[in-house]
Amino acid sequence: MPVKDRQTAHISFFAGFCFVNAAMAVETMITPPVTKGYCTDAGNTASDSYTGLLYQVLVGFYTASVSFAGQCYGAQKYKRIDKLFFTACAYVVGFSLSFAVLGTFFPRQLISLFDSDPAVIEAGMPKFFICCWGYVLYGISEVLL
Repeated sequence: MPVKDRQTAHISFFAGFCFVNAAMAVETMITPPVTKGYCTDAGNTASDSYTGLLYQVLVGFYTASVSFAGQCYGAQKYKRIDKLFFTACAYVVGFSLSFAVLGTFFPRQLISLFDSDPAVIEAGMPKFFICCWGYVLYGISEVLL
């Protein structure tokens, strides 16, 4: 691998690592402590269920991009890796933005898929909103890694 490609790979790795850390730090900051009661804990669990679905979609794109990048690297077709990166980022941003927009405009309906208690739905909405939008950056970082 030429020196330039190694430097790019190192920069991409560390940039992705920073995105992941930032997304997890935001989620940790906004997650209320469990000691506030049943509704807070159940609301967090319900919002985590939705973001878990989003996570599975993003991991699917990450797994596919890693597989294809490995094949292109083995075939020494480095230009295809760049095209693959931008294509995978476009898909990840598209899907995560659609999930985030759905979460912004229909939070009660989406949380109610996992718990129908109105108090639980209200308790889960703050974390739900921030986590949905945080996964846009998280998806990009997964493709970078």
